[in-house]
Amino acid sequence: MTNINDFKTLFDDETNKIYLDKVKDSYLYLNGKKLESIDVDISDSDDAYYVFNNKKMARVISLANGYAITLPHKNDLKLDLFATLYRVRYMTNNYILTLTMEHSNTYDNFKVYHDEWIMRYLTATSAPNGQKDVDTYFQSNKLGYIKEPRYDYSLLKDYEVELVYVEIKEHENITFPYYHIAIIKEKENIKNFTMMVMKAKKAMCNEFENMISSLYLFEKPYKVGTLRKPDKFDLKVPEYLSDETKKYYEKLRNQNYIDWGIFNYSMQNDGSSDEKILEKTTHYENDMDYHFNIMPTYTHTGHFDNYKSFPTKTALKLAGGNGFDDLPVLQFTLQFTTSNNEGLHGYTPMFDILRGKYDEYFKILAKDIKAYKKPILFRVNNEMNSDWVSYCGQVTLLDPDIFVMTYERMANILKNEGCDNLLYIFNPTGKTYPFCSWGEDLCYLPSLEFVQILGLTYYEYNNYLNNEKPKSFHELYSYLYEKNSPMWVEYPAIISEFACGAGGVFPEGELYRNSDSQAKWVKDMFKLFNNKDKEEFIKQIKGAIWFNANDYYNYDIKNLLVLDFKKNAKTIKEFKNGLKVRKKQ
Repeated sequence: MTNINDFKTLFDDETNKIYLDKVKDSYLYLNGKKLESIDVDISDSDDAYYVFNNKKMARVISLANGYAITLPHKNDLKLDLFATLYRVRYMTNNYILTLTMEHSNTYDNFKVYHDEWIMRYLTATSAPNGQKDVDTYFQSNKLGYIKEPRYDYSLLKDYEVELVYVEIKEHENITFPYYHIAIIKEKENIKNFTMMVMKAKKAMCNEFENMISSLYLFEKPYKVGTLRKPDKFDLKVPEYLSDETKKYYEKLRNQNYIDWGIFNYSMQNDGSSDEKILEKTTHYENDMDYHFNIMPTYTHTGHFDNYKSFPTKTALKLAGGNGFDDLPVLQFTLQFTTSNNEGLHGYTPMFDILRGKYDEYFKILAKDIKAYKKPILFRVNNEMNSDWVSYCGQVTLLDPDIFVMTYERMANILKNEGCDNLLYIFNPTGKTYPFCSWGEDLCYLPSLEFVQILGLTYYEYNNYLNNEKPKSFHELYSYLYEKNSPMWVEYPAIISEFACGAGGVFPEGELYRNSDSQAKWVKDMFKLFNNKDKEEFIKQIKGAIWFNANDYYNYDIKNLLVLDFKKNAKTIKEFKNGLKVRKKQ
């Protein structure tokens, strides 16, 4: 046990005239709760944040993170301690500062990690094609440097500080359009660094650099405590949902079996995909002797200059179910991309959504969704905690808040336009890429009003060369359950896309070489699903969709996921055997 009196003199800030034994206005956040008294013992299991104020500055001490920092404010400083395991946000009326302690670099040097997973879109020295890439990204998205990027070796003794200052232009509808970004690390340290991303109403470069100069990093014995996950989320069913949607959601939450779907092709607004989807789906249904309960599809906000909306007619033709009839329920995935998530140094819709330029598009989308009427499993911007989509944090100024703001902007428009048949799925990818704290899944979490289902996605690509065993379904999805507990235990989960591969040709090897291990993987998975005494992580899963499409690299199949009716016959047979039990439920 320890308290502030044990080490308070370590954290005096001479520059900003804050002396901890003289400041009278002080308080303590302990395990997320604000206490007026700081005279509290802190244990190794606690997460403590001391705040000491003078008239214009606050000295914040994070014991579990191991830092102290001085922040300017006007008696309006608030701490967002929602998920301190990953980040802390310091909020005032003029700025929001996100501070994270990073230690996830798996490379044997820092530059590779830095260039690939931090500054790839922001500095010419990090972009694959140098200044050309950065110019394209900035011009396409109407961004501009406030100051030229630079390294500074004088702001903080013994540390190098990389500084990038960016303005979102045409920002009349954006509250905090000025971004201040810093990477702070000891010169020879290739693993640990501090990351600060501050967005503000105006450029605050001097104030930001003063914050950096005030930073004090410390280790044990002064570093004490444990960073926290959030507590259990309370599941609340929105009152404005239609009766049919509420009824389906109630059924989904309480069923003790799994609904199944398979993705083959996306629905097109013009109906051109109808026959392909119907033919392929019918073939799998016949071979597996099972009628799928969920029909998945994907829509992008557009393809370059062509906006795309909800495929109402095709959805009614191929789905149209409500969970109580013989028709499949539609899983509709909308992605904020106009490039099929390719060419990420080009245009992303994210900044224009912030600017309000997609509001009319969302109103058109709302009209089509209302016309469909039936319940929709609505998955928005899946796998956001990655580095391969147009809406990931790397593409949006290292700020997951932009994902949240665009998600909620759309969701509120759909709500206000009367959409009452949407069940929102929040669907991060199982493993966060880049490896980091700042971009972990919970940093992207929108208002829980717009989350009714937890989406799960964890692939086993099974692309091994030397008879290596693939990670089992149990290993992958029990890990996700532990990661998501206790936050999501009340929520139903759907594996909105997943698969086990059979062996691609990249980087080398023959196609289908791992078909036998794929079949065994599926067999073992159904043993878990069909066990009478199901494990807790299985009980939470209410639906699963096999992603029946391959990943390519330079036109070669990198991850072979499509089930060939002949070459993957063993796997298809294991589906048939496993689904026999589901047919009886």
